Amino acid sequence: STGFLYSRSFKEDYHYILTVEYLYNDLGYDNSELLSWSIINSLIPNGGSFSPLYYSQEYVTIGSMITGFGADNDVSVNVLVIGNLSDGSGVVQGVYSAQPFRDLGVSFSVGWFFGGDGTFRPDVALLDTTLLEGINLNLPRYSTEVQLRVKF
Repeated sequence: STGFLYSRSFKEDYHYILTVEYLYNDLGYDNSELLSWSIINSLIPNGGSFSPLYYSQEYVTIGSMITGFGADNDVSVNVLVIGNLSDGSGVVQGVYSAQPFRDLGVSFSVGWFFGGDGTFRPDVALLDTTLLEGINLNLPRYSTEVQLRVKF
């Protein structure tokens, strides 16, 4: 893994951070032939786990963040792009985070999966059985998420 980070403060409390990273995983796959098996196997108890960031060999990430918004400088905005160079798939995610109270935080994110079928947007072929033959699970192109964080 190798990367670059640039950080800059502007105005009084605003901060800008830019990151670029390249990751090479020697143990990763250079194609997606075993992708369906890996995902289905991860759904079986004690069958293993599937992590899109460690499945393939080459990835590139670009991130951009601005912090310091809001009345109490408690708001940040992030944009993150992760590309799988091995299969051409990737994800772009935007995140808006705020911490209106000391022990309460909230964030909202929107993601778009780009490229063809691959690690970040797998076209999972179910195992060939009489009942499930020919059924594919094609995941959505977009995602949204809302998170509430409470500290105890």
